[in-house]
Amino acid sequence: MLFVSVNEAIFSFFKINFCEFNLIFFIVLMILGLKYNSVYLKYHFF
Repeated sequence: MLFVSVNEAIFSFFKINFCEFNLIFFIVLMILGLKYNSVYLKYHFF
């Protein structure tokens, strides 16, 4: 529930529509995931 209220605050403050916010959030998660996975693979398989 806290995450929903944070999202609503972000929407009201920046006036970003839902699709744009989801796209930005997805891209950030992808970048963080790729960095984490590369480090994980490096330490566990190389």
